[in-house]
Amino acid sequence: MKTFTQLSLILCLFLLYPFSGKSQTLPGNLPSLLRIAQSNGSGSWDNAATWTWLVNPNNLAVPNDSTFVIINPGHTVTLASNARCEALQIKAGGTLDNSTFELLIRPMEWAAGISWAGLDDGVTYGTNFAPINDAWDIYNADNATWCFFIISGTHAGSGNTVFSFIDVDNNNQSSTNGLSIAGTGTISNTGSFYVRDYGSGTNSFKFNSACNLHIASNLYLITDDGALNGGAGLTSYNFGTVHLTGAANMTLGAAGGTFNNNTGASIVIDNGDLNLGPLTAIGAIVINMGTFNVANGNLNFPIGSYFQSDGTVYVNGNITAADNTSAFINGGSMDGAELSVAGSFFPAGSDLYSSSGFVNRVIYNGTSAQTIKAPLDGFSKLIINNPAGVTLADAITVNDSLIVKPGATLNVTTGTLTLGTSPTVTLQSNASGTGSLIYGTSLPAKVERYIAGSVVATHGWHFLSSPVDVQAISAFHTPGSGNDFYKWDETTSTWINRTATGGGINLAFETNFEVGKGYLAANIANSTQTFNGNLNVADVAKNLTYTGAATYAGWNLLGNPFSSALTWNDGGWTLTNVDANCQIWNESSASYTVLGASGIIPNGNGFMVHATAPTSLTIPAASRVVNSTNWYKNAEQNDRIVLTVNDTEGQTSQSTIIRFDGNASAGFDSQFDSYFLAGYAPMFYSQTQLENYALNTLPAITENMSIPLGFVKNDGSLFTMELTENITGQTIYLTDTKTNQTVTLNDNSYTFTAEDGDNADRFVLHFGVVGVNEKSDEANIHAWYVNGQLYIQNTDQAVQMNIFDVHGRNLQSSIINTTGMYSKALNLPAGVYMVRLQNSGSVNTVKIIVR
Repeated sequence: MKTFTQLSLILCLFLLYPFSGKSQTLPGNLPSLLRIAQSNGSGSWDNAATWTWLVNPNNLAVPNDSTFVIINPGHTVTLASNARCEALQIKAGGTLDNSTFELLIRPMEWAAGISWAGLDDGVTYGTNFAPINDAWDIYNADNATWCFFIISGTHAGSGNTVFSFIDVDNNNQSSTNGLSIAGTGTISNTGSFYVRDYGSGTNSFKFNSACNLHIASNLYLITDDGALNGGAGLTSYNFGTVHLTGAANMTLGAAGGTFNNNTGASIVIDNGDLNLGPLTAIGAIVINMGTFNVANGNLNFPIGSYFQSDGTVYVNGNITAADNTSAFINGGSMDGAELSVAGSFFPAGSDLYSSSGFVNRVIYNGTSAQTIKAPLDGFSKLIINNPAGVTLADAITVNDSLIVKPGATLNVTTGTLTLGTSPTVTLQSNASGTGSLIYGTSLPAKVERYIAGSVVATHGWHFLSSPVDVQAISAFHTPGSGNDFYKWDETTSTWINRTATGGGINLAFETNFEVGKGYLAANIANSTQTFNGNLNVADVAKNLTYTGAATYAGWNLLGNPFSSALTWNDGGWTLTNVDANCQIWNESSASYTVLGASGIIPNGNGFMVHATAPTSLTIPAASRVVNSTNWYKNAEQNDRIVLTVNDTEGQTSQSTIIRFDGNASAGFDSQFDSYFLAGYAPMFYSQTQLENYALNTLPAITENMSIPLGFVKNDGSLFTMELTENITGQTIYLTDTKTNQTVTLNDNSYTFTAEDGDNADRFVLHFGVVGVNEKSDEANIHAWYVNGQLYIQNTDQAVQMNIFDVHGRNLQSSIINTTGMYSKALNLPAGVYMVRLQNSGSVNTVKIIVR
C-alpha cells in the first residue's frame, strides 16, 4: 500500500479544500494513511453518492479498512453487502444499519496515537489531547487517536460487527493499543460483536468513561471463527457504562485474556449470561473494581478461570464452573466488595474465597431455595435475603456479621456455624416480615420485631414472645409512654396491665419475658424493637391452667420461643387435655383466627391454646420450620366452609368455620372443634348445643341441615358477609331472621345493618331450601330503617318507592335504578310510615318507625 508523507497530505488537503475564512480546516497531524469519509445523505454504504470525502488520496469510491467513517445527523446509511472501515463515528441523529451483513472495523497501529488503556478513559489526557466522547470532532488539532467507535446515534440491523486486530503487513498492522469505545447512543443491532486476533495484539476494547451505551448485540470479546480458546488472550478495559438489553450475552475474553472493570465502571446484562470466556477455553481472568449486574442470567467460568472482585457483583441466577479449578475471590485486596447471588454457587466445584481479612459482603439473594457455598477462608459479612430459605450443610466461619433480612430464613441442617471473636448475628424485621434462623446450637443474637403502631383502640394489638433466653420487658415497654403491655390470666379471664393503676410498674408483673409465654402489646407509633440474648434452641415445657368457673376457662396464652416459624400440631406435639386447634391474633382483622394441624406460627408470635383440664404442654424444637410468613398459615382444605363478616367502617372482620368429618360428633370435640374467642371485630360464630364455636366440625352435610349463626355488632352499623371458602359444588343459603330474607352466598356477598340490642340469634345457614322459597316474589325486594337511613335490598331492576304516613298521604316518590344494596337518608318527623316498593316482579310494603 502506498505511503504518503505528511507534507504531501497537507498539500493534497489544500488542493481539495482551499482555505476559506468560513470553512474548517483538518488538523495537520493526521495519520498519513488515513482516509476520511462522511455521509452526505441517506443511502447505501456501497453507493459512492452516499459519501463526501475529506481525505481521499486514492480516490476511493466507498470506504475501506483504511477509512475513518462519519455518519452525520439525520442520515441513515445501510449495508448492502459486507463492508469495512478503520474506525467509525455515528453522530446523534445518525443511523448505521448493518441489515444482515457484516461490518468489519480494523483499527490501525498508525492511527492509534496515545490510545492505550488508562489514558483514553474519556477525560482530557494532560493539557494537549482532546477526550474521546460525543463532542469529539475531526477538526480538533488536539485529537490524539483515530482508533475508536463512537455511537452517539443508532447502530441498527442484525448483521455482525467484527473488530479485527490481525497483522496484514508491516505497513498496515493493527493497533496493539486496541479500540476505544464511547458514546451515549443505542446499538439496537441484534447480531453479535466479535474480536479477531491471533496473537499479534495486546489490547482489545476500551470502553471509556464517556461510554454509556445500550447494546442489543451479543458482546463477544473473542474470535468469531469458533476456536476452542476464543482466539488470543487480549486485555480489555471498561471505564464507563455498558448496558446489554434484550437477550444479549457477553463474553469477557479469550483464554489467557484479562478483562478489567475499573472503579466507577458498570456492566449491566438484562436477560443474558456473562461468561468469563468460552466454556471450552482455559484460564480467563477478570479484575473488577466497579459493578457487574447480571439481572436475569448466569455467570459462567471456563476451566481454570479467576475472578478477582473488589467491587460489586450481582448475579440473579447461578454462578457455574466448568470444573473444580476456578476461583472467585470476593474482596481480595481492600474493604467494600459485595457479591450477591440468587441461584446456586459453583455446584460442580471450584472455590470461593470471601477474603475475611477484609470487610466485604456475600449475599444469598434468591427467591427459590439456595445452599451456601462454604468459602475456603471464611465469610466477613454473610447476608441471607431469601424468603424461600437458605440451607447450610457445611462448616463455615463468620468473622464480622451474619444478617438475616426481613422475611428471609437460614436453616443450618448438617453444617456448623462458627462465629469469630466479635461477630454479630442479627435477624432483621420490618412490616413485611422477620428474619428467621434454625440451628441446633444456641448463639448470641439480636432478633428484631417490627410492631406497627396505631392510635385507634381496636387496632395495633400484637402477640409477642421472646426467642432468647433472657430479655427484660423494660426494653419493650415504659409505663406512661402511651404504649400498652399486658399478660393473660386464665384463672380470672382477664388481661393484666404492666402499668399499675395510677402509673408506674405493676409489681405483680414479671421483670423478664417468660420463655414460651405470650404477651399482648400495642404501640402508638411504628417501632422496631430488639430481643438481645442467646437463642432458644431446646424444647420448652409449659404448665397450663384450667379454671372451670372462669369465662374463658382453659384458654392459655403461649408464645413461640424460637427464632423461626413453628408448625402447630404436626405430630411432634403431645396434646394431653389440650385441644387440637389453637388460635392466633390476626392483627389486620382485629380478631382471633383458628389454626389447625400443621398451621404455621411465626417467630416471635403468641398463640392461644385451650386446655380441658390442668395439664402441661411441651413446645417441641423439632417443629421449627423454614417459613417466611409474618402471619399464620393454614393448610388448604376442601372439607370446610368459611364465612366472614366485614365491618367496613372499623376495618375489622371475623370468620367462622364449619367443617365436616365423619369422626366428629354433633357436640364439642377437642380434636375437631374450637370455641369462639371475641376480639374487636363483630362477634360472629356458629352454635351447637348452646355453645359458640369459631370452628364447628360436624359429621356430615345433610340437605335438611340448618346451622344457627350468632352475630353481635361492634361499634359499626353496616356489615358485609361473604363466603371466603367453600366445599366444591356446595350451594350455601343464608337466612336473615331480622329482614326475613334468604340469599345464596356462592356468587354474591350479603350486606346488612345491625343495631344495639338486636337478637344475637340472627342468621341461619342452610344447605337446602328447607322452609323457604328461594324464587318467591317476596324474597327479591326488602327494606329496613336504621339510624336515619332507609336501606333497600333489590335483586331485580328499577324499583318504584313511595313513602306514606299513617293517613295514607304520599310523602315521597322516587325511582331507584340500583340493584343490590341502596341507602337513602330520610328527613322525616318522628312517627310511623309505610314504605311501598314495587319492581317488575314483586310488591312489598314495609312499616318503619322514625324516632
